[in-house]
Amino acid sequence: GCYGCHGPDGVGGVASYVEKRSGVTVSWAAPSLNDIFYRYGRDEIRYWLVYGRGNSPMPAWGLAGGGPMNDQ
Repeated sequence: GCYGCHGPDGVGGVASYVEKRSGVTVSWAAPSLNDIFYRYGRDEIRYWLVYGRGNSPMPAWGLAGGGPMNDQ
């Protein structure tokens, strides 16, 4: 779930992943989720949850994006 990268309280954390082009393992600073609705629109956030966020370790979570979760 979200806590793996964003921390148990949603205040941010670190996500390690392999950069696709170079094959290098990097650490990505996962942002805080506590104020995400102040920074982005609801539709943009929903899109990232369903399809993932390109050029980052944020995976797709929604079934439509190939992830494991439905809309509930």
